[in-house]
Amino acid sequence: MAIVEDRWAPFAHRTVVVEAVRQAEVAYCAAYDRADAEALGAMFDPGATLRRPSRDCQGWPEILGYFRELWAAGVRPTRHLPLAVDVEDVDADPLHVRVSYLLVLGRDDDLYLGWGDYDDRLVLQDGRLVFVEKVSTIQGLFHLPGGWREGRTTSVPWSPGRVGDAGAPAGGR
Repeated sequence: MAIVEDRWAPFAHRTVVVEAVRQAEVAYCAAYDRADAEALGAMFDPGATLRRPSRDCQGWPEILGYFRELWAAGVRPTRHLPLAVDVEDVDADPLHVRVSYLLVLGRDDDLYLGWGDYDDRLVLQDGRLVFVEKVSTIQGLFHLPGGWREGRTTSVPWSPGRVGDAGAPAGGR
């Protein structure tokens, strides 16, 4: 039995670390969806860095301020889903994590479907993982009401014939 346990120990260790990271990312997305700045703040180290496409924030006061300003400006997070979580080295400190995400958010009366990546650094503090750096990159953002209401997309066109070919008819070429 010890041979089996020894053989599987590295796999079990990796699985536990990756699952803990996945849970931290899911908790971040859920707090973002609830517009819960306090819960988000608790997920960051006091000196953490948040890098967003619009600006960088350093430390709790700036990070919490960023989220509060975002929501005060009418941005409504609706559903935020981490899709793929990759931990480069499960023994590193901090852990370097890459996450792909899908996001539905609203602004005023419009909805947007977006996707992007996080390039995060997490450390273990008091028995839980916290972010010391969270870098968000938005890869795409579709305006949904105009696209779905009018039966078309308002961003990257697609056809079965050629992906991204704006001139392709609905049935392809």
